[in-house]
Amino acid sequence: MTANAAVVGFGTLVKIQGGVGGGAHATITDLLSVTGPGAERGTIDVTHMTSPGGWREFKGGLRDGGEVTFQINYLTSSATHAEILSELAADTGSTWEIYWSNITTTPVTFTAFVTGFEPGAEIDGALTASITLKVTGAVTWVGTQGS
Repeated sequence: MTANAAVVGFGTLVKIQGGVGGGAHATITDLLSVTGPGAERGTIDVTHMTSPGGWREFKGGLRDGGEVTFQINYLTSSATHAEILSELAADTGSTWEIYWSNITTTPVTFTAFVTGFEPGAEIDGALTASITLKVTGAVTWVGTQGS
């Protein structure tokens, strides 16, 4: 029987390169979870009046990196959390990196805009925030170019 090759998510990092302040790579502190980016490709309907057998025909359309969402313990005094809010106000995207826990030397890299920042609190829980990024352009996946 072979051992299970599942990878634990603990140790995953999200970093922003430069950002509005133009500084060095900054690791987003107190990361709780992260999802994305995605990989999706649109389709273009090219069906015509004599399409073989009356079947619809399609061509590949544009690719979309989708969104990235992550949740943090929101620390109002954190410089990286303040940077997220600055990014929300910016008109240009920044370069982001996700270092999955098992691949710490080669991140998934993409440019994205901060499109959402939603703090929340429960009576018996930590102050948190949910952040949404919209990917623009190609995503560089671990070991490959997504363009």
